[in-house]
Amino acid sequence: MLKDRRMVSFCCCIRFAYLLAVIQLASATGVCYRDVSSTETYQVYVSMSSGYTTRCGLFWRCDRTRYRAAVQLRTRIVHRIVPVCCNGYQGNGVDCTPICTGDCSNRGTCVAPEVCDCQDGWTGNQCSEDFDECAAGVCTNCTNSVGSFQCTCPDGITLSPGQTCVDPPGMISTSHITSRSILISWEAPTITQQDEHLQNYALSCSASGTSHTEAPMTIESSETSVTVPNLAPNTIYTCCIRAITTAGQSPNVCTRNSTLEDVPSTPPENVTVVAVSPFAVEVEWNPPATPNGVIIHYNVYTSNLVLVDTVNSSQRNYVYSGLTPYQNVSVCVSASTSVGEGPKSQPVSTRTRESAPSEVESFEVVAVSETSFNVSWNPPRLPNGVLTGTS
Repeated sequence: MLKDRRMVSFCCCIRFAYLLAVIQLASATGVCYRDVSSTETYQVYVSMSSGYTTRCGLFWRCDRTRYRAAVQLRTRIVHRIVPVCCNGYQGNGVDCTPICTGDCSNRGTCVAPEVCDCQDGWTGNQCSEDFDECAAGVCTNCTNSVGSFQCTCPDGITLSPGQTCVDPPGMISTSHITSRSILISWEAPTITQQDEHLQNYALSCSASGTSHTEAPMTIESSETSVTVPNLAPNTIYTCCIRAITTAGQSPNVCTRNSTLEDVPSTPPENVTVVAVSPFAVEVEWNPPATPNGVIIHYNVYTSNLVLVDTVNSSQRNYVYSGLTPYQNVSVCVSASTSVGEGPKSQPVSTRTRESAPSEVESFEVVAVSETSFNVSWNPPRLPNGVLTGTS
């Protein structure tokens, strides 16, 4: 009996889990579910008993009970939840799509039974009727056509991408240009539509010859000028401003200007120094990576920042002469624009070439016997290199 109860409880749990799964499936668009019932036969085991009399002594008879197991057939109602497509949908019960009689015209999409989602310019149950955008007030000067419309603006005013007539800012100009900033001024646009209001301006600048554009600046509607900071020196910039109104955005109005020169931000590159004789070295270099203008000359310094010479901008080398043999020479180079001098490069060192030494000093010969004498001297005052021997 206990085993039968456990079996019934297990079957109930299975049916409940199946019901939850089907209900979740039925939450999909156009999916419903149906309860299907049937009768099934199953077996249960029961205990059967019967009485009998037997001898239990010499003169006595006793009543006894005999037990045996038996199988009984029983029936029960089984319910199954089957997903099906709801009325107005078609499919396999899992993927169901809506049915629109006659289909949806003009690239419309059937989104629900007998409901079409129409493309712009069309309306009606099957998207077969022209939608009059002009009657809906999409713009002031509107011409309707089948499945479309056209907006026009008065002379001098440009139609924005949002199909609105937004007048751009006027009379853009620049002033107070420095090496790092430009002051841009403009006139406020003329508001032509009654329900249109100026909200703000958007200004963006891009350097010529690059794809990089500075992040647009948002400017309050009450302003008609702004200083654009953090620009690169000696660079041509195209700056564009547009008005943003409640009706949309105006076309850009642009101006093109160059920032002023500045001193170089970096020193000359790849500075080398090579000995060419006992009395001179040759210094070579490349222009700075960030000149910030037109280089007008280069300056050659010793390591203790004594100016050796100034070289015109067309040269990339300089022969530093007037040195002594085997002299340790250390030089650095800077570049200058019309604004001033930039940073100096790191010192680079070498030695001039060796040369013959000067004569030895305190030369003396002293006889030490009848057959020998002693020769002595001091090193030359100017060895002009590394001494390797005497002769």
